[in-house]
Amino acid sequence: MKRSAIARLTDILTMSDAAADIVAGRTFADYRMDLVMRLAVERRVEIVSEASRHVPPDAKTRFPAVPWSEIAAVGNKLRHE
Repeated sequence: MKRSAIARLTDILTMSDAAADIVAGRTFADYRMDLVMRLAVERRVEIVSEASRHVPPDAKTRFPAVPWSEIAAVGNKLRHE
C-alpha cells in the first residue's frame, strides 16, 4: 500500500524532532564520542531523507523553502559514503 503525502510529511517531522531530542543538551564532542548516539541520529536522518523522496511534487511546491533535493542527497551520502 502506497503511503500518503501526509504520512511522509509526518515521518519527516517526527524523525526530525526525534533527532533533535537525541542531541539536546549534548555537545558536538559528545556526538563524536558516542557511537550509539551517532547511529541513532543517522538513522533518523536516513528516514527523513527517504520520506522526502516520496513526497509528491505538488506537495513539495507548497513548501518551497524546504531544500528537498539536499534532504534527499544527505541520505545517499549516509548510505553510500
